[in-house]
Amino acid sequence: MIYFYTEHMSTSSTILTYLFQTTPSLIVYLVTLKYCFPTKFSRYSVLLISIPAYNLGWIFNDIVRRYFQEILVIHNIFSIICQFVMVLILYIVFNRGERLFLVDLLIVTCFTILSAAGFEYIRVFLLNISTTPLFSINIINWYFLFSLIFLPLIKKILVWSKRFVINFSTAALILLWTVSIALNLFFLFIQICSIAEPLNKPGYSSVIFLSDNYLGSSIIRSLAPSAYFIVEPVDRLFNLATTLVIHNTLAIGAFVFLLFLNKRTKLRLSEQEKQKFELTQYVNSLENVTQNIRKNHHDFSNLLFSLGGYIYQSPIDEEDLKKYFESVTQTFEEDYHYFLEISKLKNLAIPELKTLIFTKIMTATKKDIPFDIEIEQPIESLPIDQLTLSRIFGILIDNALEAAEESEQPYVRLAIIEDEQQYLFILVNATKNDEISPLLLQKENFSTKGKDRGLGLSIVHSIVQDHSDQLTLKTTQNEQEFSQTLFLKKEYLHGH
Repeated sequence: MIYFYTEHMSTSSTILTYLFQTTPSLIVYLVTLKYCFPTKFSRYSVLLISIPAYNLGWIFNDIVRRYFQEILVIHNIFSIICQFVMVLILYIVFNRGERLFLVDLLIVTCFTILSAAGFEYIRVFLLNISTTPLFSINIINWYFLFSLIFLPLIKKILVWSKRFVINFSTAALILLWTVSIALNLFFLFIQICSIAEPLNKPGYSSVIFLSDNYLGSSIIRSLAPSAYFIVEPVDRLFNLATTLVIHNTLAIGAFVFLLFLNKRTKLRLSEQEKQKFELTQYVNSLENVTQNIRKNHHDFSNLLFSLGGYIYQSPIDEEDLKKYFESVTQTFEEDYHYFLEISKLKNLAIPELKTLIFTKIMTATKKDIPFDIEIEQPIESLPIDQLTLSRIFGILIDNALEAAEESEQPYVRLAIIEDEQQYLFILVNATKNDEISPLLLQKENFSTKGKDRGLGLSIVHSIVQDHSDQLTLKTTQNEQEFSQTLFLKKEYLHGH
């Protein structure tokens, strides 16, 4: 910690000093999060993390000033903990259940806290080796930014720990959570150290406040031989009962948090089982398609032989031949249209997506909904996980079929287009709803079909947001037609 005597500082000067001195720890932690989790933290989330951290730090100072007037405290570790709490809140709201992300987050936070603790010793040393402005108390906290040079090391640690986390995710999570709580208690009750410029202490380079059980107090004294030391039994201010209450509160909080995590994990497992079931359905549908092809091939062969009987008889009975031809045409008209649309998928060489569209075409055929497909160019690979794309298309096509079924003239049209920069997936369907705001469709649980039917679209928009560097979804409506265009950037393919 660093503390400033504010008896000669105005209110505005105190606020500016607080903001200036608190910013380094925010920069270090936020840059570390952005570096380690580039897709998890946007500018909006950075604001949600940093603003409350500033506010909590100011509240912490208000509590300190009740006991020590005219003191402004800058506490890097407290600032990191405040940011971590805000990240946990965002995690519970948006990413709950992602164990690997939570374990990585705990590793990053523990590493950053330990870096801040190590910096305490460096800061004491630098403040006492020189009186130059670069080593003054007003500048010294900004040297914490040099800890960012360890970012590649943190990234390597996360990669190394992934195998352990995957095999022992629950054990790793509990272990890291316990370590995080232990670190916080350790720095709260034992590692209490503050430094300040000497005030009315001529001949001393600084004033250092230590608890009598500060770990490494002898090291501190050797690093700052010219400092004035104030040693107090600070830990005795917190009696055993207070310690137990805080520890139990943290333990109960961790337990409740793990309950939330367990519930979310069960939901994810249920979703995975659902996806397996859908995949089984797709395979069964593909088998049905194969059987239909074989059946129609057999029937067509029989009909050709029967047709030969009419042709080769003498004289040819034109009336009977005409009636027979009309009956054959009527029999195969529906199957012909069906197989004509299936044949248009020959340019799509992605099994997961091809099988999905197969299934949806069969569903549309059963509901008498025309399903037109246009894929003019061969599509052999796409720069995105196929399961992610299948989830998006499964939801969008299901919704398109439901909306088209209720319209007066139902139809669904799907086009996949490739240009130099991107792939375009255009899905158009008839609808009976004249005016639906695209913004409403992004809201969870919103649906034109009634209550609890709109989870699909919110899932789609959540997936698109998670892959915002790759995907963009544009929704438009014109009279009785609803259109959704998914843009997939092509350049991402080269990056992977």
